[in-house]
Amino acid sequence: MKKGYVVSIVLNCILICILLIITILFFNGTLSDYFDNFSSKFSASSSLQYPEVEFTKTYYIVSSLNKSDSSYNYYVINQFNVDDPTVVKISKNYSLDESQNYEFKFKGINQFKDYSIHDIFNEFEIISIIPTDKEGENQIQDNF
Repeated sequence: MKKGYVVSIVLNCILICILLIITILFFNGTLSDYFDNFSSKFSASSSLQYPEVEFTKTYYIVSSLNKSDSSYNYYVINQFNVDDPTVVKISKNYSLDESQNYEFKFKGINQFKDYSIHDIFNEFEIISIIPTDKEGENQIQDNF
């Protein structure tokens, strides 16, 4: 029993010495400089860098809404095997026909989340739109 008591006292003394050394180094500036340098590299203001991606998706133009504003036309589109008809706005630079498939090429930052059709059109830039006669499984549906 006396041996356990001595070991406990020795361990407590070692712990106190370690804490004193850390405290002295911190107030001396050695540890505080290291901490400041480390925290500046990983501050909350620095953000994760997500990769820029380019990808192609094929969409079917269900209908034109015959609604437009100064820069955009509005269409109802759908994707093969995805039952999610979605209204999107597309620049007037592109003229799209109803009941036609188009390959949309997008560019933007991939934040590694599940993107709906609506999200893709709102968060990525359309680079090009070309008509295609590819049907079903032959359509391009890039993952990104």
